[in-house]
Amino acid sequence: MRFKPPEAGSIGIITNYRCTGNCPHCLYYSSPDVNEHPEFGIINRIITQASELLPGIPVHIGGGEPFLYPEFLERTVKSVSESALELEYVETNGKLLSGENATETLLRLRNLGLERILLSVSPFHHSSVTLGENLSARENIISVFGSAGIFPWHDLYYRYMENFDESEKIPFTRYIKELHEGSLREILTEIIYIHPGGRAAGLFASCLGTYPAERFFDKNCRAEASSPVHVHLDYTGSYCAGFCAGITLGKGSALNLDSLYGKGIELKEYPLLDILINRSLGDLFRYASDRGFWGRSGYSSPCHLCLDIRVFLYKKFPGLYSELAPDIFYIQAERELKNSG
Repeated sequence: MRFKPPEAGSIGIITNYRCTGNCPHCLYYSSPDVNEHPEFGIINRIITQASELLPGIPVHIGGGEPFLYPEFLERTVKSVSESALELEYVETNGKLLSGENATETLLRLRNLGLERILLSVSPFHHSSVTLGENLSARENIISVFGSAGIFPWHDLYYRYMENFDESEKIPFTRYIKELHEGSLREILTEIIYIHPGGRAAGLFASCLGTYPAERFFDKNCRAEASSPVHVHLDYTGSYCAGFCAGITLGKGSALNLDSLYGKGIELKEYPLLDILINRSLGDLFRYASDRGFWGRSGYSSPCHLCLDIRVFLYKKFPGLYSELAPDIFYIQAERELKNSG
């Protein structure tokens, strides 16, 4: 059986997974510990293919923290700007844009065609980016791009961040300890949508509770894999549909978009994808159990359960499941999940 996703309506290009922080909501387990060697040639091929197949669709550039690799970022911005794609913005947590020299970097990007920057504003980033650094980055961005050239995501979080000293890094555990339940729930689920996968799966479990795995057995990922709204393509060639971080719709599919959209992928080559798309999480759980998976006492969401199973299978059968990519995601996830018990 073949699976052919619809053409993407918008694209996020992931230039890197290394970051300046270990944000507790991060979908990709980005971290300063990530060891990577991003290749611009792959990114450029992705941009060229997307431009030919999907001219005019919006694209944003993110990470990780893309400003960790300024020259790489500049080449990516230039490539998108010169393509038939619409460059929307570059994402950043602002840490590297808070210094006096940041405007030079921003000016170069503006001259290469960038018109807008998404500045992350949230308690999740507060452990690595102080409020003062965030506000400084905001000022620097506006000084170069104007007030229309900044996309703060999301301003409503300032009312929580402003309760702390501007020079202090605040771990999210402080928010958990000091906020009442209603405010914590607003931060996690109501101001913006935080996808309950990746590192956020554990965050939701610790803050909002867990349920037996059986609660999620009837769920599957067909709607997510078939969503035309947004996809993420990374420098390893992975094609991540929706928010299914750590799953690629076919090995190297980001470099073969014409084939992915034209013929699709043969699911018999990707057994885990086959289960997630055509069957259920219960079937995936039983598949993993037959191979030694025990699971946890509870899970915060279907994504949490799926993640736990995938990390187990990746570790126990290295290289067997090519739909489990990129490797960086699983290396970091396995390390952190092991430490969390």
